Amino acid sequence: MTQPFWTPERKKDYLQLVESRSKRRKYHREYNKNARAEGRYKTIRNGNKTYFQNLKPRQPKQPNKDDNQIHKQII
Repeated sequence: MTQPFWTPERKKDYLQLVESRSKRRKYHREYNKNARAEGRYKTIRNGNKTYFQNLKPRQPKQPNKDDNQIHKQII
């Protein structure tokens, strides 16, 4: 006789996976919505595809002098 696919453990794992995916999806939807409202991204639609043009790129992080001193102390 075959075993049922949806055992209680599998069902629990699946529900946790669905919940974590929905939280991640909600976070990204809110982040993109706020970024578009602030003017950081422009949405371009071409047929079924959506592209985001970054209007305000982030500045690269400058190395901190303290970081270099800490690195020298460790070595």
